[in-house]
Amino acid sequence: MQRTLEDNDAKSFRGPIQLYLKLMWLAAEIGTGAGDVSGGVDFAPTKSEIAVHEVLKQRLQQTEQAYRRLKEQVIPQFNTRLMEQGIGAIAIPRR
Repeated sequence: MQRTLEDNDAKSFRGPIQLYLKLMWLAAEIGTGAGDVSGGVDFAPTKSEIAVHEVLKQRLQQTEQAYRRLKEQVIPQFNTRLMEQGIGAIAIPRR
């Protein structure tokens, strides 16, 4: 989701901001704030913030659908091919 979050300095943005951090930033802007963002709990979200939320929500839904497809279809099909070759299957964590 955000490979640069693995780095030690959480205030550095060495890579493009991905979906998770965009959602966090939006929450800070329209919520109680975060770090150097003061937030805006006294004001309703702007039209722009609502539009950004819709875009990010759609991206999240697309990502969730792709993940479900990977977990429910792609990996099981791949595991079948691995087993046919005598290779152990990939474990899928239960949630």
